[in-house]
Amino acid sequence: MVTLTPRDVFRGNPPVDTHQPDPNEVVDLLDRMMSMIAAGVVTYQDDLTGLQAFSGTDGDIGFVVSDGANNGVYEYQSDEWVKTADLPEGFAGLNSIENAKLADMATQTLKGRSAAGTGAPEDLTAAQVKALLALSNVNNTSDSAKPVSAAQKTALDGKSDLLGEDGVLQWPVAWMGPDGRVHGYIDHLARLAAGGFLSLDVGDGTAEDGFAIEPIITGAGGEVRLGWDEQAGAGGLAFEVAKQTAGALIEKAGGTVTLRSGQTAFMAHDVGTMRVGLVAQLGGFMAEVAERRLGASAVAIARAPGPIEICMTMGQSNAGTGGTPGVNPRKLTGAPFQNSVLGFSTVTGTAVFQTASAGSEADTSVLVDFLPWQDFTSGTGNPQNQGGMIAFGLEAAYRARGALGPGIACHVDWHGGQTIATFAKGQPSYENLIAHHVRAVDLAALYGRTVQATAVHYIQGESWSAGYQAALDTLCDNLRSDIQTATGQAGAPVVLLAQINEVGDEGGTVDDVALDQLAVAASRPEEVKISAPMYQGRLTDSDIHLDAESRMMVGAAIGDVHQRLIAGAGWDTLAFSASRAGAVITLTYETNGMDIEFDPGAGQPGDGWVKAVSDYGFEYSDDSSGATISDVAVVPDSGGRLSKIEVTLSTDPGAAANKLLSYARNHAGETADDNWAGARGMIRCRGPRSMFRDMGFAVPEFIWHYAVQQEVAV
Repeated sequence: MVTLTPRDVFRGNPPVDTHQPDPNEVVDLLDRMMSMIAAGVVTYQDDLTGLQAFSGTDGDIGFVVSDGANNGVYEYQSDEWVKTADLPEGFAGLNSIENAKLADMATQTLKGRSAAGTGAPEDLTAAQVKALLALSNVNNTSDSAKPVSAAQKTALDGKSDLLGEDGVLQWPVAWMGPDGRVHGYIDHLARLAAGGFLSLDVGDGTAEDGFAIEPIITGAGGEVRLGWDEQAGAGGLAFEVAKQTAGALIEKAGGTVTLRSGQTAFMAHDVGTMRVGLVAQLGGFMAEVAERRLGASAVAIARAPGPIEICMTMGQSNAGTGGTPGVNPRKLTGAPFQNSVLGFSTVTGTAVFQTASAGSEADTSVLVDFLPWQDFTSGTGNPQNQGGMIAFGLEAAYRARGALGPGIACHVDWHGGQTIATFAKGQPSYENLIAHHVRAVDLAALYGRTVQATAVHYIQGESWSAGYQAALDTLCDNLRSDIQTATGQAGAPVVLLAQINEVGDEGGTVDDVALDQLAVAASRPEEVKISAPMYQGRLTDSDIHLDAESRMMVGAAIGDVHQRLIAGAGWDTLAFSASRAGAVITLTYETNGMDIEFDPGAGQPGDGWVKAVSDYGFEYSDDSSGATISDVAVVPDSGGRLSKIEVTLSTDPGAAANKLLSYARNHAGETADDNWAGARGMIRCRGPRSMFRDMGFAVPEFIWHYAVQQEVAV
């Protein structure tokens, strides 16, 4: 028996009478189909899921044609699609075109029509497709013209200029006038023709004379630099715009991205005649700084509500860069605090950071602006500048306490090998010092600032002369009065003295100077103070001058004292008062809130620095007892502060005459001890962490305040 399909029976295959369809049934079938088509919406979907997503009404017809076994005819019944029949075989066979049918197409051809027609599609070439898609402006042989046409290029050229001179990116910069509104824009095209100013005003928007800002500068070597550069030289601001994005675009334009020697400033804006921005600072700070748009030199100084602090030094060679070039070269170069510690600049931008007076007065009228203070501008073998290290130490002391300095004006007036008479009022060194204070007042006014001199530094005594104490007393009177007049400040400055460190003349004169300085400070403690001894520094040439690290170390200590005075914390000379009970001498120090300790000795753990010396630098003598020092110990005071030292003698000196206890005095006339002076001691107090150490220099981790040289009767 052969099973026949409905299709075969309907067609009469095989031709047997019993296989003929009933005409009435055919009519019924056609009527049924017509009724369904007339009554319901016919919906086509590729798959069953798509059909089920369609909400119909009862009687609607749907077809699923691309879902395998789900293909078929569906009727919507009672809110769902119900399959009522399979698709005819021929209908299902035409559902897709086999991939094999495309294998006969030629390479790089597309089926389609370039013109209306019937029959088989044409094989279109890439050129015909480009024409049909209106891509005639694409040049297949040159990438340089893609995808912009000549007409498009002309249109773009008329828009805001992005590529400036020599293909370097430019940005226009808004210019805000003193009235607080934008008057125009600075642009590289206008700069060439109109002094750098695109005016938005009518009649009153003339360019300022010499005002020229280049948002990007092309250096002499072809490098591309972000920022603006009205003035030559380091120290000015390089205002950066979109560094990351701009850098990539500049490189694509054929340049290299290099910031100029100035600093990168953010949030740049104009305030009156100043250009203001935020600049990253050493120590992790951000400072708001200001640069004069028409300044004589490129320098941006810290903005602060208070006055600029003057930190100037006068004295012999140990005050400045004394020493033999090449023997004791400086190690700190450049300007680590270029917005905060400032020197003077001439009209040509030449730096004037010190005046080696040599008997002549300086012409301060040539100083027309500030510049970042850096240690000496020529001669790499020249020694470190002690006065400069004090100014750096002052700024470092601010930062160690979590703040930035208000701006520090520094200058050093020194004259090597001279007695105190050379530094008296009326002499060139003295008059130069006062003149530089006056000039600092004038230049600060250009930035809308005032000045003050909380202290002035005097470092002298290598060259001794009779009557030193009286001469020093008079000098301090004159300095306080004349500096107060020069700056116009309310109170007179404190005179800070440093006790000289020297071997060659230890036999009496330098020791006498140290005691004379201490006597003056003790007689007027609020007006004159010993800021530091210098015996904690290593000596170099001629056993007179300190090495570079020691100058940093001394500068850090003196700068810390200066900052304490500014902050109102005060400073008492680190000296002792003495009392004796039998064989025990008790020394009580003014420690300024710190604890006394012994330096462990050079190279020893605990931040050791000074080469060890017997009895930590103490000596005892009298005329007859023969007593010697048997022990030296730090002991606490009644409040627990380590502010006392007990010196125990081998025997009670009793009634012996001329009982003297000295510290760091070296009565034996000892010569240099491995670059250390014989007159040295190891009593010290710990201050803040040393920023010089954090810069990478071989100095102690902390700022150490060493006790002053002293001698008392006990």
